[in-house]
Amino acid sequence: MNCPVFLLLAGAASAEVATDEPRFVPLRLLTTTTSEWIDLDFPDAAWAVAGSEVQKAPPGLRVRGLRVERPAGNRDRAAVDFLVYVEALPGRELSLALKKSEGGAAELEVRPVKGQGTPLKLAAGEAGGTTPLQVRVPDLYQSDVPWMRLTKKRRFPRKVLAHYRAGWGNADGPAKKWRQWDASLPSRGSAHTPKIGWYDSLEPAVLRAHLDAAKKAGLDGFLVFWEAMGDPTDRALGLLFQEAARAGLEVAPVLEEADNLADLETRLHYLVQSYGGHKSFLRLTGLPVIGFSARLVTRFPPEEFGTLFRRMGTTGQSIFPVADGLDPGLLPVFSGVQASPPFDTPPPATRRAWLSASLSAGLPGRLFAATVLPGCDDRQSRPPGRVVERAGGTLYRQYWEAARSADPDWIVIASFNEWREGTEIEPSEELGVEYLRLTQELAQAWRKGVAPLPQPPPK
Repeated sequence: MNCPVFLLLAGAASAEVATDEPRFVPLRLLTTTTSEWIDLDFPDAAWAVAGSEVQKAPPGLRVRGLRVERPAGNRDRAAVDFLVYVEALPGRELSLALKKSEGGAAELEVRPVKGQGTPLKLAAGEAGGTTPLQVRVPDLYQSDVPWMRLTKKRRFPRKVLAHYRAGWGNADGPAKKWRQWDASLPSRGSAHTPKIGWYDSLEPAVLRAHLDAAKKAGLDGFLVFWEAMGDPTDRALGLLFQEAARAGLEVAPVLEEADNLADLETRLHYLVQSYGGHKSFLRLTGLPVIGFSARLVTRFPPEEFGTLFRRMGTTGQSIFPVADGLDPGLLPVFSGVQASPPFDTPPPATRRAWLSASLSAGLPGRLFAATVLPGCDDRQSRPPGRVVERAGGTLYRQYWEAARSADPDWIVIASFNEWREGTEIEPSEELGVEYLRLTQELAQAWRKGVAPLPQPPPK
């Protein structure tokens, strides 16, 4: 089995591991199935696939993370052997779940990586649904458990970046009309009022103010949402590259949409040709970083993105693509993945998903970015909307804590100025500069590897 481990693994005998200290244990999962798809998961633990070996492959078989799938109607037997690292506390059982489609059958064996332990077996019949299995690791190994501490080798420099919305416009500015702000509402469609007013993104003084504020807050740059060639977001992007060079910050565009793959390729070529030479273009491994929104990433199969990126490479326009999404199928294709928290999931609950994603990205040498947000309130722009209360900065701190626990390469703030979503950290009349100050504190603590100052009690 090919296991391209990108982590430092330090083993320890089970007797040497404190009962309250989490460690990872290697397990082999041998699956056989005639179902259309099966999913394996450890619902209470972080995990990462270190390698997989397809032992029997019917036509069209796909393996993505711990998911095995094939075209509908194909009932040929498939067999896959996985090597996984699973976070576990000594003395506690691991919960393993096998979920499958209707029809066909599935069998699972959980085996130790070494030793002569007795495998645990699980079988699921024709009915779809989830079948649980409890795994007690010492019983499985029947000897000293090879507990491991997983420490990620840092291949990419740590950065703190923020999503940036370009393309705001007003009737008195360079845009000559209201854009993104809702002129029909006194609130302009925002829960808060920008400290500098309802600004125009094509005004260089506005961009300079944003970049100066970002630098003071400890940001390394902006991930700029870009819509189309020649539109206001494109014009603002060009200005941002120029002003960011003056400020000593970096900028990378994030593509939000494309009509089809040909359109996507045209857009990528345009961005590289038009802006690839800018000093302030964020680069990793010498390549310009371009982000892909969650909406765009789900429009096309990962394999088609891979074909497109390889074709760009043959024309001398290679990029460092970063996808917003945690689908394991993205890792062989994209150079990095970004984990955005769902708005309805509290920060502590995101830790498992983020740590799993960080480990999964680190194994093949991919970048991992965790996304933090201060809160959300889009009731003005999308009534009835949704609200995630900021709680005086408590939510923001909790997301930073969850992000730090996943050991990301980047922490991405959502957002600097998404006023219509109510996620901004840009100064407002209502909140002042509090979230820039808090960002500076949290970013500095993360870079130094120290705990941030405790939140002061409410006044």
